[in-house]
Amino acid sequence: MGMDNYKHKFILLDTLFDFFNKIDMIPCNPKNALLLYHRWVLSNLSWHLAIADLNETWAIENLDSVVTRYIRKCLNYP
Repeated sequence: MGMDNYKHKFILLDTLFDFFNKIDMIPCNPKNALLLYHRWVLSNLSWHLAIADLNETWAIENLDSVVTRYIRKCLNYP
């Protein structure tokens, strides 16, 4: 039996925060940090996004807001 959507949601958010914290610890310029996000984080989250039956509203309200905050922080935008 597979995971339910609650577990996928929890893992997605936990993994996202974990990766962002790890990337924040790496001394690199914003361009490289965004490249790490694009290549490393997205590839690790894609399985859960493909398998889970998540609605678009949940993804926008939860994942999108976290990503937007991280990118703004990385680029020093308000």
